[in-house]
Parts: sequence; C-alpha cells; structure tokens
Amino acid sequence: MKMKKLFVSLFFCFILQGLIAQEWYVCLASFKNQENAKNYSAVLGQFDLPSWIYFSSTPKGDFYRVLYDVPIQTIEQARKLRDEVATTKGAQALQLKGLWVCVAQKEIIPAPKKNDSVVLTTNKKQQNITSEEKPYSVHIKSYKEESPAVRDKERLEKKNIDAYVLKSYDEDTYFSFDLHAGAFENEKDTAPLIDQLEDLGIEGAKVSNYADIKDSIEQYNSIVDKTTVSASQGNFEIPDSFSKPVQKIIAEYPINPDFQLEKLEIFDIDLYNKGERFIDDYDSIVLGICQDLSGEPNAISYALYNDVLYNRQFEYIVATGPESCFIEMKDELENNSSAVYIPFNVKGQIYDCWYTIEEKYLNLKGFSKTCDSIVMLNSHDFTEEEEEVEAFLNDFTNDSSILVYPQIRKNLLTLPKKNPDVERDFIQFKLYQVNESYAENKNYAIWAIPIVGHWCADNIYYQNDKRISTSFFDLDYDYNANKIHKLFMDKHYESALTENNHPCNVKNRGGWFVNQLFLGSNEVSFTNGVYLVAINSYYDEFFTEEELISFAEELQIWDLDAK
Repeated sequence: MKMKKLFVSLFFCFILQGLIAQEWYVCLASFKNQENAKNYSAVLGQFDLPSWIYFSSTPKGDFYRVLYDVPIQTIEQARKLRDEVATTKGAQALQLKGLWVCVAQKEIIPAPKKNDSVVLTTNKKQQNITSEEKPYSVHIKSYKEESPAVRDKERLEKKNIDAYVLKSYDEDTYFSFDLHAGAFENEKDTAPLIDQLEDLGIEGAKVSNYADIKDSIEQYNSIVDKTTVSASQGNFEIPDSFSKPVQKIIAEYPINPDFQLEKLEIFDIDLYNKGERFIDDYDSIVLGICQDLSGEPNAISYALYNDVLYNRQFEYIVATGPESCFIEMKDELENNSSAVYIPFNVKGQIYDCWYTIEEKYLNLKGFSKTCDSIVMLNSHDFTEEEEEVEAFLNDFTNDSSILVYPQIRKNLLTLPKKNPDVERDFIQFKLYQVNESYAENKNYAIWAIPIVGHWCADNIYYQNDKRISTSFFDLDYDYNANKIHKLFMDKHYESALTENNHPCNVKNRGGWFVNQLFLGSNEVSFTNGVYLVAINSYYDEFFTEEELISFAEELQIWDLDAK
C-alpha cells in the first residue's frame, strides 16, 4: 500500500513537473515598461510574428520580454529557430536584429490586437487617496490620456511615492487624468512630500483640496458609468505609399522608455524635389537641418521626446541618403580633437558617434558604416562626465520600434496605401500637441477649447501633381470627438447653406464641405471614432468635393472604430 502511494505521489510530481516545465523561446524584444511590451507584441502580430510576454526579474532590473510564441525543448533547436525567425519577412520589415534565446515558463500577459479598444472605467475606491476625510493631496501632473498617467504613477511607486491617478471631467476641457500623491487631513502636512518630489527633480507639484475636485471626479464617474468611452489601438502596418527612404527612417528610431514622443516631422526630400512643390515651411524644423547636412539626403526626420514627469527633453534626427552621403561630416568629427568617440547601437547596427558637451548641452552625431545614414541627438542638462552620456544612451531600447507609440499608430500609419489608379507622393508628416494658440486663433470657440492638449497630425501629398493635405485631430476618446464634432456642425448650420458651404456625406458620416475662396482652399471635414479630420486642396488646383471625399475614404481609419 505504501509503495502504491509512493508511486502515485511520484506520478503526480512527474505530471506537475511536466505542466510547469520551462521551455526555450526566441526573445524578440525586452522592455522595462509592460505597456510598451504589450504594444510591441501587437505590432509583431500584424507581421505574422505571434508572441507572448514574460516577466523576468534580473540583477539589472525587471523586464518584460516579448517571446516568439513557439516553445522549443533544447537550446540547440531554439538557436536554429532564432536564425529562421530572423529571415522571415516580418523580422526583416521590422529590422529585428540581435535576437537571442532564453528559458521561460509560459504565462499570459495579453497584448492588444488591432481593433481592440481601450475603454475608460470609473475611479476605483481605494485606501490612502484624497477624500472628504483626508482632503489634501499633492497634484503632480495632468494628462489628456490615461496610459501615460498610469506609467508615471508606476515610476513614482518605484521611488516609494504613494502615487495614484484621479480621473475627472470638465465641461470646457473634457477628460483629465491627474497624477496625485498622498492624502492628508491638514494642508501643512503636504510640505514634506512636495520637498521629496523636488529632491527627485520633479517640479511644479502643488497642494490639491478634494473639495475643489470632487464634482469633476463625480461627473467623470457618471459619464463613464452611463456611456462606453473608448479609443482604438490604431493601425499596425507602415503604409506602402511611403518611399523606401521614409520607411527606413521610421524603422531606425530607438526608444527610451522614460520619454514619450511629443513631436515628429518626416520629410521626403527626393519626392519634394520631383517638381515644383510646396510644403508648410513656416514651422518646419527639418528644412533648417537639411541646410546643415552634407551630400544629398533622400529623406529626413526630426523627433522631440519629453519626459513629462521630470521635465527632460531630447531631440533625435535621422537622415538617410546614398552610400557615403555623410562622409564629409564624419571626417570632420574624426578630426575634431574636442569630440569624444562612443559607439551607439541603433537597431542592431553600431554607429560611429562623436559628441561634445558645452554648457551642459549634449550634441551627438553618429554614422552608419557606409555613411548612408546619420543620427543626431541633442539634449540639455548634461555634465562633462562620459559615464553620464553612456548611461543615457544605454537606456535606449534598440530592439523595439517607434510603432510602440499609439500616437504613431493612430496618425502616421492611418495614411492611405498605394492606389494603382492615381499617382500619389507622400511629402511631409508633422505630429504635435495642440497648444493654447489654436483656441486663441479660433476666438476660443466652444469646440476649439477642448482640442488643446490633444494630438494633431498634418500631412501633405501630391496627387496627380496637385497638393492635397490632411489634418487629423486625435481626440484620444470617441466621446471627445463626437461631442466636439456636434458643436462644430451646429456652428456651421448657423451659416447660410450655399454651393460653397454645405453638409456632405463621408462613408455615411455627417461631414461638411466649404470652399474658402478668400483663403485659396477648399475643405471636407468629418469625424470618425476618435478623429476629427479635415482634407484640403489649394489655389487654382482645387480638387472637387467628390475627389476630397474619395481621398478621405482611402484613409485607414474606417475599421478602427472602438468596438
């Protein structure tokens, strides 16, 4: 009988060991931030690279590894699979390099899929947050969307700050996600926490009184309790209407997990020079940079990254051209005795880089081995210590992609694909956050005020050699877009309806056509999901109303409705 029990015990131990046995996997990427890992896993899925996310705690810190979803029994077989994965079309399109293998026990951290929607929920009841009993807290930052607020909350928690996010609603500016810390009965008790935040380098924190925010919190809860407020994940494929140099630029952006993309500009120089073409150059950053580059680059891009929590920024520029395009600039830096050499890993390629620091301003330039690509990085507040520069560069996540940023997937990747029936060249893309001047220029119209703080993407194409542009106002949540569009349409209906000013139909969405002769442009505007969209043509080369609507219907936003 005892032998039978022993056999049964050993049998179940063997079965249990089989159930939890660790297997080998190919690691496609690794992130310190879980949200970035989930987003990138979704991107990989669109390129036929199924993956799952494994949490790993190492001496260097905690990481979320994105693993290719094919378990392997031995390390030799895993290495063979790694080499096979590296040759797939998806891996080549995403420029996946430096893949490695690791042992992992399968667990599920689901990644978002295309058309998955993010749905807002009410404020959770929890201890140690501001309330009528403890009305005083420290308000640290405010955000227009929830995910960056949650990310910065998690960063503060790692610094032993008792942080939390309060979700509120205001009739003028709509949804806000406010990062708070602490809960106190007396206002004076907030002072040590504010001092602690300042010691960490976090400025601008202020005392908040629950009595002042109670109504906006309750109004938020009431709205999301009665209405589904959601946003899509965006698109996951780089449009094939982009030229090869532009696609290369998009793929060569490294990611720093503590910094969010705040501004992006992409300029296709070759297609701009194809004929007599015009772009909005009054605030173009890349045009000024182009004048300082040697050779004849094909395309260039500028990005501004911002760490909202610590108020830190850096600029990152990528340009590409023919082989040896930037050899003169490289030779000049090699002969600069004050420049410090440092190798920099950009998407699996080692760039030869040199940097200088003058009055705490870091200026770095790096070159690919064939000098057909250049990267430039500028940032303030650096010391003269080489270790600080190395630590900053080592924080970049080179196995990821700029596609992890939702604002890229929702704005850049939703532009039209190739259309065999039209000749269409992508020229320029600009992404930025709308500032207060927008509302001011619109005379603080009731529909313009809540747009401030959200994303806007301006794009220029030449179609059949005529300029056509789009402006995407990404309002983050469908509730925002629908409400603003109704206010916008109501205002239009107050004016006289004419041949040059009337409602129109865009994919069964109510839109508006206006021919602004005095401005030299005509426009079709409409809403869909989280977007307000305007399509414009210009001067004596007007597109007809029907042509503008046809262009609108080719935008890749129509299957992104929140479900």
